[in-house]
Amino acid sequence: MPKFLSLGLFAAALLLAGAAQAQTLKLVGPAGARDLDAAALAAMPHLPAAMDDHGTKVAYEGVPLRALATLAGAPEGAAVRGQHLAATLLVTASDGYRVAFSLGEIEPTLGGVRAVLADRQDGKPLDAKQGPFRLVVEGDSRPARSARNVVSIEVRP
Repeated sequence: MPKFLSLGLFAAALLLAGAAQAQTLKLVGPAGARDLDAAALAAMPHLPAAMDDHGTKVAYEGVPLRALATLAGAPEGAAVRGQHLAATLLVTASDGYRVAFSLGEIEPTLGGVRAVLADRQDGKPLDAKQGPFRLVVEGDSRPARSARNVVSIEVRP
């Protein structure tokens, strides 16, 4: 392979890696749509979350999915009743992988599923394979709902 071609491929790979780490999260819901960058998410309150990732216990830190639903305009607490129990959160990864939760499922006063949008693993930023954002769901028997490279969260009525 000619030297200039391999350098070009290397430069393109670096640009793509930088773009992946500069990724934003699209948040859509009753309050409208907005993009949150990594700095905005890092500034939000974080909770620890752990999961069994194919036999290995891994520690993460991230923003509670419930907090992101609230930021998108979803009701919380005692207001999650009636028609709001049919609301869903659709989490989408960059490869099209999607995971859905009911609003009642992640509401601490009802279902109490602990799910976070992680941006750190073992105290360090997520690597390009997982991040910059990964959905981590505690208590699942296997990590099928723990989507990597999350790009959007949508609250649907």
